[in-house]
Amino acid sequence: MKVKYIIGAIVETVIKLVALIFIVTYVIRGATAAYDYGFRVFRVGSTNMEDVYYNPSETAQEMLAQWADNIKPDRTPEDLLFQVM
Repeated sequence: MKVKYIIGAIVETVIKLVALIFIVTYVIRGATAAYDYGFRVFRVGSTNMEDVYYNPSETAQEMLAQWADNIKPDRTPEDLLFQVM
């Protein structure tokens, strides 16, 4: 019974904090401010990796280090981050 009470109190506190943050933000920015809720829209694009073709029978362990960096030169770190997400 105590666990339900504690969880209920935590949820109620979080709801109050979110409401307080919203009200403070509303007052600081003003009623007509545009809000950014962190929503992003992505489209499927090309890969960040260069097209590479290796024949497994011609590949040796020592050759793998030279092929480690096959990222297209025009890609940003953010592009790579979003690819792995």
